[in-house]
Amino acid sequence: MKLTVFIILFLILVGMMFGIYVLTDLSSEQSYMEEEMGEDAPAVQKAVAGAPEYLAETVLLELLMADYSAAATQELKQIAQQTDVVGYLANLALAERSGELAETPDLFYRRALSIHDTADVRFQLAAWLAEHGQKAEAITHYLILLPDRGAMHALVELDADVAEVTRYLVEGSHWQRAVDYIKEALADENMDADLRLKLTGWLGQSYAAQGDYGQALPYLDEAYGGGLTGFAWWYARTLEATGATAAAASIYAELGEPGAYRLGLILRDQGKKEDAARTLARSDNPAAQWQGARLWEELGYPELAVEIYREIARGESRYKDDTAYRAYILMERHGLAGAQEMLEILMEYPAWAKRVTGEAVFETIATPDYEKPRFIMVTEALQKSGRREMAELELAIGEAGADLTEMLALGDWYLEQGDVFRATRWGIRSLNTEKTQHGYYLAYQRPFGELVLEAAREYELEPHLIWAVMREESHFRADVFSWVGAGGLMQIMPATGQEIAGRKGVEVTDRDLLKPEINIDFGAFYLRLMLDNFDGDVDKALAAYNGGGGNVRRWSSSPLGTTPADFPTAITFLETREYITKVLNSYHTYNWLYGAAGEN
Repeated sequence: MKLTVFIILFLILVGMMFGIYVLTDLSSEQSYMEEEMGEDAPAVQKAVAGAPEYLAETVLLELLMADYSAAATQELKQIAQQTDVVGYLANLALAERSGELAETPDLFYRRALSIHDTADVRFQLAAWLAEHGQKAEAITHYLILLPDRGAMHALVELDADVAEVTRYLVEGSHWQRAVDYIKEALADENMDADLRLKLTGWLGQSYAAQGDYGQALPYLDEAYGGGLTGFAWWYARTLEATGATAAAASIYAELGEPGAYRLGLILRDQGKKEDAARTLARSDNPAAQWQGARLWEELGYPELAVEIYREIARGESRYKDDTAYRAYILMERHGLAGAQEMLEILMEYPAWAKRVTGEAVFETIATPDYEKPRFIMVTEALQKSGRREMAELELAIGEAGADLTEMLALGDWYLEQGDVFRATRWGIRSLNTEKTQHGYYLAYQRPFGELVLEAAREYELEPHLIWAVMREESHFRADVFSWVGAGGLMQIMPATGQEIAGRKGVEVTDRDLLKPEINIDFGAFYLRLMLDNFDGDVDKALAAYNGGGGNVRRWSSSPLGTTPADFPTAITFLETREYITKVLNSYHTYNWLYGAAGEN
């Protein structure tokens, strides 16, 4: 049974269970009841007298969906213009009964998608288009639905252009789906030779992107050898990974900027550091440029390093703040010009501002007046009446179009529901739109207060440091797992959890580590252990919490990491460098919002 039919039956059932309720706006509804319902109008008007607040339009929808008269259909067309759950479901209902209308179903499917884009509705639109000869547009919608298996099957049935389908899969990084599709397509013995060669290259790329370089090599060798230079980078990367370093370096060199990163790393590993630094600096990739600047530092050319750091800092990559800090340190240390420009960039980041000036500066911005949005009111009414699916749809539609004050209201609402994770998320989204005082409080909450304060006292930690770690690790979601298997509020790895349990003389299961009381205690214990291991150095303790103590020792002993000021940018893991900054940004923000003591 189609989703739409299910929704209609569900709504009819709900309507029977909860009765027929009143409508608050009776202008069009009275016309429908009085002019078209005739003798039934008094019964409907009687039902109207008891309708709960915010459910008027919903009840009208349910009445109309159960009534297949011409008058009901015309009324559905009126409310289908709305951009809420009622409008969405009205359009789906009209699509189902379009045989009675001048309009075709695709009009209503399109309107529904404009209100709330779902795969189910897009599938229905694509299927209708395909059935009615509009093949090109049907294919367009199925391509959007990739890598869904149903969409793949439909594209094959429609004899969609193989190259176009493959391109969508590859550009979407759906590597394994691309492998499966291409291998099946290549079974066509009558395929055009040029297309076969291109698909062969894409097949090799898809294998290589998954790290299966052995499988990739023959396909990329064939494509590159056949003149398809667009696969040159992937061919070179595969050659490099399979030991043909010299051949890979030659291709990287021919590619210029796109090949500079990998070529620079090869030169570095060969001990040709000056050549590597020049090559990396020519790349268009900030990660490569960062590596080149570090090499110039190691070689004793700080002015060349500063030039690269400054250019990266002027951009908008993930390396912006790290490079601004490194440039600032070197400028100050070696008397080079431009420190003020870098300082202005660093002042946007509380962690860096505090580090270089001793003070983190925050704007105090008034929060605009706002009320609870209507879509939340409707959601609540739908939930209370048992219309759970409609409530979820109404909320999703409202969230998708939320403005600043609606974001703040959503944060408040989720907090009322006890959902700190989603409240925090909406606080963050509001700050990304405009920094308001209330947005900060939503984005930087202090949940699990008793547990955090107890752990802070036991392990002699600042409470705000625990909250900062918790916020950046999980955004206060207790049941979350990372891709490497770390779990809970403080993201404890199972092996680390068992090590901590052994030190504390307790027994826990991996599932126990998700319990807030255990997770916070273990996370605080481990944070204290890292602080003790690194003589109270917060940067190193946080780096160890994220990247491991062994790596911290390696970074500390590297040429760029010998002083506390140098250590943060001596870290070679981008994730760990960012982690330190994020946690300290949060820590300083907590101190600004709540005071440094952290217990008030």
